[in-house]
Amino acid sequence: MNIILDSGYLIELFRKNNRYHSTAKEVLIGSVNRKYKFHTLWECLAEASHKLSSDGRRAMLAWLARERVHIHHSLTSDLLAMADYMGKYDGASKGDGADVTDVALVFLAERLKTAHIFTVDENDFSAYRTRTGQPFKIIWLTEAHRRLAN
Repeated sequence: MNIILDSGYLIELFRKNNRYHSTAKEVLIGSVNRKYKFHTLWECLAEASHKLSSDGRRAMLAWLARERVHIHHSLTSDLLAMADYMGKYDGASKGDGADVTDVALVFLAERLKTAHIFTVDENDFSAYRTRTGQPFKIIWLTEAHRRLAN
């Protein structure tokens, strides 16, 4: 199964004093023995790097290499379609409109034929749909809620 890693998840995983750091680690540890293939975008790495310390950035890059996470890039040929897609979600991100990185992840999901995502961005990814209308399956929340319920 292909699973997309959002920037927020990467930030939680590599910023040890964050609220959901331990949950992010538990989700990852619980996923290691399964046949998951992890994917992310260069945009996510840049966004996460901006919010991580120097140690966090190095740890993230080392982990991505060690775990052989597939790192993709957005396609120039998708930019106009991405702009159109953004127009459908003007109310996303607390009224600021759809985030470029989030929209790029929507397009990556389409290319990978998956809607599974590790994210802490419940509000936006609960609203976003793939271009075929499929809702995202936010694995992060599923695991976090299960952990908090026990």
